[in-house]
Formats: sequence, C-alpha cells, structure tokens
Amino acid sequence: MRPVLSNLGFVMQIAGMFLIMPIASAFYLNETETLISFFVTGFSFFVLGFVLNALSARAEMSYRQSCVLLGMSFVLLSVIGAIPYIWNNPFGQSDPLDIVTNSIFESASGFTTTGLSLINNLDAMPRPLAFYRSLTELIGGLGIVLLILAFFYKGDTIQNISRVIGFVEISKNIKRSFVSILVVYLFYLAILTGMFYLLGFTNILNVVSTLISGLMTGGLSPINDFAQYTTFPTNALLIAAMLLGSISFLIHLKVLQRKFTEVLRKEFLLFIGIMAVAAVFVFLAYGKDPSETAFHVISAASGTGFATWNFSGLDTTLKLVFVILMFIGGMSISTAGGIKVLRLAVFLKSVPRAVQSLISNEGFETTFDGRNYTMKDIAINTIFIILSIVMVFLGSVAFAAAGFSFIDSVFEAASAFGTVGLSTGITSLGLAVHLKWVLVILMLVGRIEIIPFLMTFAKDSEKQVHGHEKEGRKLARLTQP
Repeated sequence: MRPVLSNLGFVMQIAGMFLIMPIASAFYLNETETLISFFVTGFSFFVLGFVLNALSARAEMSYRQSCVLLGMSFVLLSVIGAIPYIWNNPFGQSDPLDIVTNSIFESASGFTTTGLSLINNLDAMPRPLAFYRSLTELIGGLGIVLLILAFFYKGDTIQNISRVIGFVEISKNIKRSFVSILVVYLFYLAILTGMFYLLGFTNILNVVSTLISGLMTGGLSPINDFAQYTTFPTNALLIAAMLLGSISFLIHLKVLQRKFTEVLRKEFLLFIGIMAVAAVFVFLAYGKDPSETAFHVISAASGTGFATWNFSGLDTTLKLVFVILMFIGGMSISTAGGIKVLRLAVFLKSVPRAVQSLISNEGFETTFDGRNYTMKDIAINTIFIILSIVMVFLGSVAFAAAGFSFIDSVFEAASAFGTVGLSTGITSLGLAVHLKWVLVILMLVGRIEIIPFLMTFAKDSEKQVHGHEKEGRKLARLTQP
C-alpha cells in the first residue's frame, strides 16, 4: 500500500492546484465566503497530500495497485471536494448530517460526471461555486490528476495507469496522447464558448460551466432556467458538445490526422444507430418534438443528463427506453458512462459463437473493429455486464423498498450507475439519508467501473505482482476499453 498512498498524496496535491481557477473567479467576483471555502479546500488537499507523501515511499505500481489508486482518489476527491458545499450550504438546510451528506453527494456527482443534484435554487448559488461544480466534472471526466501523475512515470506504471483510467491504444507515446486529449477538449471548449458568445450569451462563467458539463458528459447546470440553452441554435451546440464527449477519442484523433476513412468504426456506427433507432421510436410512438427528442436521447446515451422533460410523468415503456440508453452509455475511450457500446457489441457478437462452440465442443474467438477477443476476454466482458446489471438491480431494490415504484427505482439506479444524471424525481433534498448514500455508492462504482473496483479487494503479495501485470494487460481491453 505504500506506493499507492504516496501517489495518492501526489494526486491530492495536484487536485489542490486546480483550486487556483475557482479561487481566481471568487476573488474577481468578490465572493468572500466562497473564496475562503476554496482556500480551506485547497489547503486540505495539500496537507493530506503532504502527509501521505511523507509517510510513504514512491515506487512502481502494479495494475491492481493502480485500481486501488483510482478508487481511493475518487473517494477522497469527493469527500474533501465537499468542503465548499458544506461551507456555503447551497441546500438551505440546518441539520449537520444532512448538510454533510448532501455536500458529499454533490461533490461525488461532479467528480464522477453524473450530474444528479440536490441544489434547488441554482441561481442563488455563488457563481464561483457553480464554476467549481463544473471544474470537478473536468477533473473527473478526463481523470486529469491521474493523467498528470502519469508524466512522472515510465515503463509498467504508466501503462497500468493508462489502462485503469481508460485511455489506451491512442498512440505509441502515451504521454503525448495525454497531452492530445487535454488540448483537444480545451480546443472544443474555446470554440463552443466563442459561438455562444456570438449568439449573445455574455455570461462567460455560466457558458463555460455549461459547456464543460456537456463535453465531460456531466450534466450539471449552473442556472435554474436551463431551457434557454435548449432552443435552436444553442441546443445544436450543446448536442455537439455531448456527442464530442461521448465519442471515442480515437475518432477525434483520426479526424485531426485527416484519416477520415478510419473514422467510421463499427463501434461509432453502432452508437449512432442506437441513438437514431431510439429517437425514431420515441418520436413515432409518443409524438414528441423532433428537436427535443434528439436532444434528450443524445443526453441519455452520452451520459450527460441535460433535460427539460419531466421524466416522472413519462410512460413506463418510454422510461425503459431511457434506462437502456443510460445503461449502454457511449463509446469506449470517452468521457461517457455506462457499460460502453464496445462491450455490448462484443457480447452480442459472441453469443452465436458461444452457441456454436457448445454444439461443436470447441473453443471460440470473436473479432470486432479489427481486434480479436478470446474466450477469456469474452468471459470477462460478460461478467462485467452481469455485475453491472446486478448493481443496478440492488440499487433499484433499495429504492423500491422505500416505497418508490420499481420502474422509477430502476431509472434512478441506472442513471446513477451510468453516471448520467437524469431523474424521475427520486433524487431530492427530501430523500432519506441512507438512499442518498446508495446513490453515492452507485455513482462511484459506476465511474471507477465494477471490475477495477473489485480488483481493489484482491490480494497482491510479492509473488502475485508479476501475475497481476500479465492479467492487467489482458483485462485492460475490456475492464476499461
């Protein structure tokens, strides 16, 4: 654990550095109380980071240790990152337990890019705090703290870190790939911000906060009247942001390299196809406005969670359509949540081959997008999907036991686990404390992903380290595609 704790300390210190941006915004807008809360948060990150570094030793990490680092990072980011919410109390409650629970919930929702929120009056919230919420989505969505950490390593550790956070096979130079990821998304953010400004949206802090939520597929809105962003042409810009965030970074890279013939990967076509079929079904079966239908279908499939519809009043079948979209999620190597389209494709393609294998009593493999998947890969993929269904089911049971309808319970659990943020109204300030913690757990496990989460509980003796390295290389293709 010493290497993990040492690197965790470094992650905390880097997280503290990111507080410079909200501190600057609070100073500029003369928001004294918010400014103090950011200083306290940054100081807490730095102190914890210093203590962990002082008590531990830097060393190379195995794949399992990298999984532990990822899990502990998101937990501590969510807990310490809750300080500004505790300090400013945008929930308007007085009970300390409620305030702490709500604050950790809000923080976890941001860092996991889920977008569920307990804040009722967003307009009354200090603008720097709204910007901070979006910044947590940027940090969590791109795994920036771990990306930066990777620059201090070489060899197996950087490979393991990249596998665990999901950015693999982008190029032979992983560090260069990390830089490309950050630069590309910042470029998208700058271009889209400029377009919003030209359309008359001059509150740059609100615009940037909204676009970060879109690009990171987080969905946290900085204002109450979100409908002003959902009319043409601004809705088209938000749709573009959501799609850019949920499409594999490999696609962005191919476009930048002008390798347009390599853009139409099967996973990409399947992702577009799933959204198109869902949108057509919703439009034909329920007569919803085409523009609104496309916006909400893309919002659910991308894992963003922007919405103007009242999902509590929708038909059961329509809710199930959105549950499926949220559970599947976006493409691999993207900021989207869900099980990912790649895993669904590999599973569906492996089913007939598995049946054929039972008949012939022979082993089998399958191929998708030019990659071969062995029986072991397919088994891991299937286990991942099954465990994800189990997590959503257990979360649904918890809500159903509290008196909520089962379909609404499934919807809420799938939204949290898929890090989407759409809600049927279950998520609210009045929700029981223990159910808020159920949502927090679903958000964290959904963001970390179930198999890396379970890997944190595996034993890692000296004799097992080399074995874990081998398994890490095999697991990486499907545990974090």
